Amino acid sequence: MKVLSISGSPRESVGKKDAKQLRKKGFVPCVMYGGEKQVLFYLEENKLTPILNAKEPITIDINIDGHIYHCIIQDLQFHPLTDKVIHIDFIEMNENKPITMTIPINFVGESIGVKRGGKMDVKIKKLLVRALPSKMPSSINVDISKMDVGDNIRIRDIVNDEYQILNPPHLMIAKVIYTRATLASNLEGDI
Repeated sequence: MKVLSISGSPRESVGKKDAKQLRKKGFVPCVMYGGEKQVLFYLEENKLTPILNAKEPITIDINIDGHIYHCIIQDLQFHPLTDKVIHIDFIEMNENKPITMTIPINFVGESIGVKRGGKMDVKIKKLLVRALPSKMPSSINVDISKMDVGDNIRIRDIVNDEYQILNPPHLMIAKVIYTRATLASNLEGDI
């Protein structure tokens, strides 16, 4: 999993007025949970772009006064009109405590049904996964090479021992649907 680093500064005072003053100066108030104690700090808004624009799941190393915290984002709050980030909640990672993250699905192979003219209909692109930080995958590989027209893959079809998928097991991830080309070729075969 990709790790991004950023520097933060501790907050001396807490409250709405303090948070408002920080935002006016171009900072984002933050709080970190999950460690020995709650940590209140702020980050520079213009340095958040790599974290906010990351395409894959990331962990973040935050340096606050020389102490590095390994964490993930739990919650982002945006201004309702400007869409600027106004607050971030982080969770400090502990190697012995499982974390929950949204992980993208990576489809592997080329479907038999798609080769025959069918169309891959993707229903879910990301899954909610719970695992120890060292076992958290960057993506979940789903093999679609054996899928023919009419076949589907459900969450219960993903087998692993390192992480737990929290989405309901009956949900369909993808299926290969009929198209006019596959229907026409099936009709020609019947004649």
